Formats: sequence, structure tokens, C-alpha cells
Amino acid sequence: MTKAPAATPAAEPAGIEGFRSAKFGQTEAQVRAAIKEDFKLADTAIKAATHPLEQTRSLSIAVRDLVANSGEAQVAYVFGFRSKTLIQINILWNAPDSASAEIVIGAGNALRDYFVGQTTRFVKEQVKANVQLPDGRILLFQGADDKGRAIELVMVVAARPPVQGQPADPRPGSAQLRLLYVLAPGNSDIQRIGPGQF
Repeated sequence: MTKAPAATPAAEPAGIEGFRSAKFGQTEAQVRAAIKEDFKLADTAIKAATHPLEQTRSLSIAVRDLVANSGEAQVAYVFGFRSKTLIQINILWNAPDSASAEIVIGAGNALRDYFVGQTTRFVKEQVKANVQLPDGRILLFQGADDKGRAIELVMVVAARPPVQGQPADPRPGSAQLRLLYVLAPGNSDIQRIGPGQF
């Protein structure tokens, strides 16, 4: 009897190409097709907007459970001012109350663990995890690939408001989790004030 070949594990992504089927450098039409493929959404569920100052165009969608049981996330695909191609993906989870904050915190920790485990995807010297930032935010993960493309995962947790005469409640009052995929950190393709314009 012949043994069936062992299943090969899924290949770890190489570098940072984009988010799911949406890849950096794609046009708006290509990203719309990727959104439909990834999330099975109708065109009417995709909202287009132009940033008033940066003049970048974006496509935004609402998606449930990107991370299992994490609730609704807002996903925005941002296109460069000059290139008109995908330069950034922003994913945002908002938790306005204690119960949903616990869920978002759990999603943040799961994503951090996922990215930390992808050792060949990032340049080792470019990886940071669990860094308390001066403004109180927590940098759960930051990593860059060998082409300088980056992923950043940041969480903000607010304490529950104090109740007079009651001991402090250790549970979070609210939380926000932001995940960014960025083509060129520090060199965004946005409209800028040019020499002699100000």
C-alpha cells in the first residue's frame, strides 16, 4: 500500500506585497476586483473618497471578522496622488465599550503573534514588538521587508472612567486597533506644498 504524500504547509509570504489580493502598485480597478474576490462584496459596498489636502483617493469597506470573532473593521485602500496606484492599506477596529475592547485587544495580540512568527518576511533588524510609545499608544508590531515596505500594528486602550466611591476598574473602557501596510514609509505619494506656493 502506497502512503499518501505528507501535506506541505502553506508557504510563508515573502516580503510585504499588500493585503490579501490587493497588491502595491495596482490601479483602482484592480483593487476593486481584489476586494470583490477577497470579501465577496458588491460594488455598492465600496465607498470612494478623495482626501481634501493630500489629494489621495481611497476605497473603503466595512468587513466583519477579519480576525476570527473580532467584529467589524474598516479597511481603506489608499492610492497615490501622482501614481494613482495602491500605496497603503489602513485597517481599523474601534471598540467603544469594555466588552468589545477585550475582543479588539485579543485581535491585536493574535495579529502581533502572527506577524512575529513570520521570520522570513521581515528584515530582523527592522522588527519591533510590544513597545510603549510616549503618547500612551502601544506599538504591538512593526516590521519592514528588504524593499522598505512596512507593516505597523498600533493599539490605544482607554481606561474605564472612575466611579466615585468605587475602586478603579482594571478592565479597559475602550480600545482602537490600527493595522497599516505601507509601500514607502516616510515618502508618501501625496500632494505637497511646492516651493514658492506658500
